[in-house]
Amino acid sequence: MQLSPEMVHSKASEEAVAWFDVNLCEQQPGAGSGEACNRSISWSPPPVGSVKCNVGVSWGGPERLCGASWIIRNQAGRVLMHSRRAFTGVKSKLEAELTGFCWVAESLASLHYSNIIIESNCALVREALLDKAKFPWFSELDR
Repeated sequence: MQLSPEMVHSKASEEAVAWFDVNLCEQQPGAGSGEACNRSISWSPPPVGSVKCNVGVSWGGPERLCGASWIIRNQAGRVLMHSRRAFTGVKSKLEAELTGFCWVAESLASLHYSNIIIESNCALVREALLDKAKFPWFSELDR
């Protein structure tokens, strides 16, 4: 099946809105299933001359499945590109986040993006990259 560019744009926009709704609600305490999400957290544009890449990663423990997605927007909030991918055999949330971030980095490099801000709610990756004393087995990331 081949979709028109308008249909692809429409579906991508719908999926982006749904993704942000789910991920922003997950971050807010008390926003359980069926409750309205308080939209106090909002997207902010990147500085002039750069773009912003929002990243999301989810992990299904018993199934050992991981899903990752990213969306790139310019200063006006216009979607420039997006992608999603699934991974199998992922043993932990940390592994899921690291796998997702490696895929995002590879994607951005192959698309020749530079001067990009990466924003995510993946707390474990942030901690692993910033606190090397807690994660000594990631020391090879410096090389």
